Amino acid sequence: MLCVTCTDTISSRAVAPHTSIPGVNFIGLVHSEDGETAVVVGRREADNSGFVGVVDLATGTVLAQLPELEHQAMCVVRLPLAPAASCFVVGFEDGSLRAFRQDEASKALVAAAGPPLPKRHTTYVNSVAVSSTGRVLASASWDRTVCLWDVDAATGAITPSALGGGGTLRHPKTVAAVAWSPTDEHLLATACDDGHVRLFDVRAGAEAVATMAKVGDGYNPALCLAFHPSDGATIAAGYFNGQVGRRTP
Repeated sequence: MLCVTCTDTISSRAVAPHTSIPGVNFIGLVHSEDGETAVVVGRREADNSGFVGVVDLATGTVLAQLPELEHQAMCVVRLPLAPAASCFVVGFEDGSLRAFRQDEASKALVAAAGPPLPKRHTTYVNSVAVSSTGRVLASASWDRTVCLWDVDAATGAITPSALGGGGTLRHPKTVAAVAWSPTDEHLLATACDDGHVRLFDVRAGAEAVATMAKVGDGYNPALCLAFHPSDGATIAAGYFNGQVGRRTP
């Protein structure tokens, strides 16, 4: 496994036009289907309530936002549906997930049809990701679990999955991030607070099929990860102490 320690400061510059909402901290975002808008999620500083809004990327204008939400919004993913539509799943600090559709004309978000998603996490949902075919969703939480969900690509209906030996992948510590292979809809990687990145074949049950060795000494959780876009098996992971590790097949 390759490991790189980052020591240099990366310079950045503001991109204009940009969006600024006083008193709101953005935590996650994802492009809409048209690529012209993005759904952004986060928290309001005044009371730690949630924020979910839609931003025009060309003008920096906030086109729509949901009424004030009780809980912080932690992460968001867009589901690829057929026929083309914009459906988003947002994870919240109380462990809940909520699904929204974007109105094509107004760009506003409305609650997706159907009953609310069952609450399967007990605390913060840190990451949500959808498989390459759009048929399986994974949600990762501070409660040390990753929950799997089946997605009906035609209707957008989301239900608990039986994959992964019952739909829940248990970890020894908090799970910070999840990522699916772009070439294998059943291959899922998780980044854990114990410093390990685990690889699951969700058809094979709840046990990891491979585990990346820890990077560095002491407390150094894995916080983010991504698959190689072409081979679908090489994984890069980022760690708390500034290292980047890579696992090759």
